[in-house]
Amino acid sequence: MFCVATPILEQINAADEKLPEGDNGLAANYPGDMGIEKDRSVILADDFESHADTNAMTKRWDIVSFRGASLSTAKSDVYSGKQSFAVNHPETQS
Repeated sequence: MFCVATPILEQINAADEKLPEGDNGLAANYPGDMGIEKDRSVILADDFESHADTNAMTKRWDIVSFRGASLSTAKSDVYSGKQSFAVNHPETQS
């Protein structure tokens, strides 16, 4: 599952605030991300397990770009579940 969470606004502006590590933070309350999409702090969540391929994602999303993206079942790409949404980011040239 992919999610984006919004912390309290004061925390967003705190430049020296460290991100949670280990078994801390929002995701720590949702083993396997089960139910995380219902948390008030989450603004975006998707269960990539439910998509047969990237084209199936257009049923849920209005704007979808698959350039450099795919659904992956490689163990190195999957944290939990059976597949993940893998996005390749091209190197930035300076």
